[in-house]
Amino acid sequence: RWGATALLEAVKAVAAGKAEAGLIDTVAAAGGRLGMAENELSGVLCSAVHAGDGALLALYLRAGADPSAADYDRRTPLHIAAAEGALEAVQALVAAGADTRAADRWGHIPLDEARREKRGPVIDFLTTQAGGSGRR
Repeated sequence: RWGATALLEAVKAVAAGKAEAGLIDTVAAAGGRLGMAENELSGVLCSAVHAGDGALLALYLRAGADPSAADYDRRTPLHIAAAEGALEAVQALVAAGADTRAADRWGHIPLDEARREKRGPVIDFLTTQAGGSGRR
């Protein structure tokens, strides 16, 4: 009725504490999709990262959200997490398959963001654990 899919409603219900996380798995296994445009999904994921809401980020990733969804500037949630120094979000996004070499419209990859903001633990993770680019 309001344009939301069953999977998106499941994510919202779990986030609000009205359902168990297994609901997301059940709806996804039945073929459910989030049904969000890339820029809308990117906005939700980037907002969760910026707010430090790892639980919400994890729910969307559990629902199969594209961890490399980009906004109008081709910035991804990984760009935001790297710039914020949010190591747990960086790790969750990379584990979900985020593209560590995704370049925004200025040609910057997430590692560039971490370096610009001097986010040591994120720099270490992206260069050693995630196989990030060695660009400087």
